[in-house]
Amino acid sequence: HKFDIVHTHLSSSSDMYIFPLVSPLVTPHVTTLHSRFPFDRVQSWTGKADELYMEWAPLLPMVAISESAREEVPYDLNFVGVVHHGLSMQQFLPTAKKRGDFFVWLGRFVEDKGTHLAIEAAKRAGVKIVLAGTIDRHQQDSVNYFNTVIKPQIDNDQVKYIGPVNMKQKI
Repeated sequence: HKFDIVHTHLSSSSDMYIFPLVSPLVTPHVTTLHSRFPFDRVQSWTGKADELYMEWAPLLPMVAISESAREEVPYDLNFVGVVHHGLSMQQFLPTAKKRGDFFVWLGRFVEDKGTHLAIEAAKRAGVKIVLAGTIDRHQQDSVNYFNTVIKPQIDNDQVKYIGPVNMKQKI
């Protein structure tokens, strides 16, 4: 098949296999970096695995999802731009309909996402908070953060955890 462009996605350390596969392509290609790089799990790697992939990095045109994400990368990646996450404004229309007197926190349970700060803000405001999201069971720091910082605050009254949610539940 002849393709106009090849678009790949880099979200975790296990996606780095695309570097040597995509770099020799003559078809125009771009890779979107969706997460912090080096990835959260890189810190637990042993040896020089991430360095081995870096020989291909300058050959991959890459876009980041924010200027901040781009600036945090310590490697010399071939950034060609920033493409922010797009949201369909038709799908996320503002509404005057009140859905309840509570805050919602949605995301991945890692310290950088600030779940503990959202809980603190809700408590200070005297407002209930519903936590929804995932715990990366492959990342021990994430599991420890949830179990030692977040879980002890879940009382199913002011702080409630409902686990991962689908798109319908999100909106």
